[in-house]
Amino acid sequence: MQKKYLDKEKGIPIQSLWDDITALGPSNKERIGYPTQKPEALLERIIKMASNEGDVILDPFMGGGTTIAVANRLNRQWIGIDQSEQAVKVTELRLQKQTPPKINSVIKKR
Repeated sequence: MQKKYLDKEKGIPIQSLWDDITALGPSNKERIGYPTQKPEALLERIIKMASNEGDVILDPFMGGGTTIAVANRLNRQWIGIDQSEQAVKVTELRLQKQTPPKINSVIKKR
C-alpha cells in the first residue's frame, strides 16, 4: 500500500469531465417527470462554483425548474423564463413544496 501526504503532493488539476455525478434514472427519487431534468448535484456544483449567496441566477429555459430550485435552496436570487406555461407551473409547484412562504410573492404571471 502506498501512502500519500497531501502537504507533499502537487494535487490533481481540476478535471473537465465530471463523472462523479450520474444522470437521473427513471426511478430516481429526484425525478419529477420532466424529460430534460438534470441532477440537483450538478446544478448545485455549478451554482456554488459560479456565484455567491445573494447573487442572481438566470435560467432562460427553466423547464422543470431544477436550477431555480437549487438556486433558491442555496440562497441565491433567481430569474426563470420559459415559453411553456406547463414548465412555469411545474417549477411553481416544485418551489411551493420546497419553500411555501417565499414562492407566492415571487412568481408573476403575464
